[in-house]
Amino acid sequence: MEILEQLLAQAEAEDNVLLQRVISQYLAMVKRLQGRLDAFEVWLEGQDTLTTAEVLNSPLYKALLEEYEAEMQDYSSWLATELRAEVTRSGEAGLIAGITLLAAVTGESTSALTQVGFNALDALNVYLANDGELMKRIRGAAGFGADTIKQIIINGVGLGKNSAKIANEILERGFGVGLTDALRWTRTLQNYSYRWANLASYEANGITSWMWWAKLDDRTCASCISLHGQIFPISDGVANDHHNGRCAMLPYVEGMTVNVNAGREWFDSQSEAVQKDILGAGKWEAYQAGRFTFDKLSTTYNDEVFGVMRREATLKE
Repeated sequence: MEILEQLLAQAEAEDNVLLQRVISQYLAMVKRLQGRLDAFEVWLEGQDTLTTAEVLNSPLYKALLEEYEAEMQDYSSWLATELRAEVTRSGEAGLIAGITLLAAVTGESTSALTQVGFNALDALNVYLANDGELMKRIRGAAGFGADTIKQIIINGVGLGKNSAKIANEILERGFGVGLTDALRWTRTLQNYSYRWANLASYEANGITSWMWWAKLDDRTCASCISLHGQIFPISDGVANDHHNGRCAMLPYVEGMTVNVNAGREWFDSQSEAVQKDILGAGKWEAYQAGRFTFDKLSTTYNDEVFGVMRREATLKE
């Protein structure tokens, strides 16, 4: 559907503006911490033998951790403020997109459809509350990262790793875990804000169902492919695919031509190499042998931040 592709491309471009800021702010923080890490690395390199206790009691270790925690607390506060603003922006974009899609599906003009104000999106307050799981995790990122860095150092010293290797692990895993989490939270919150706004537009205009629409390419997981073309009632809430998911929700109007097997048919039309790349060799062989049907490829799990989400089922499942 061309109009949907245009809307999704526009949304992705706007979302990427914040994602780039999240990355830039984080890299600037890491650059400020680099001096502390370099000093700690030089100190480690100059010691013949060290016990774990001696390392953990060293002033340079304590300075590195204290500086990291202070920087991460500042970054977490910045991220929380940015995400609250982003929910409003993504939500407003989703309201406009919902009305645009409805006009395309029903043939009505956008002015003839019921417009919904952002204040109607109460579902989004769950993500923004200070006592909610998302904000708790953002505020707790400093402590989690500090624990990771401490464990890297303890393990490295215990195994006799050289100072450069320990420093690299701190840089890649200790510092890196915070950026990975920040990007995942940002992208998923953008998606969910946009979808809840879509849903509000549909419901306000009497739409009772929506169609799961996956972006079908070599990056799409089997769960999303299997759901492509499926119809869901408004009461089910939004498309709850995995973190960083790219799926969309089309308004479904009675009488629309629907192919509920669209995802399976697309998969079956791909080459054997592409199919194996998507499923993995073992799961592909089981599918070809008829050991499970394509609709079983999606399963649910409970995420503490976003609630029930979907992912690809394992072969055992």
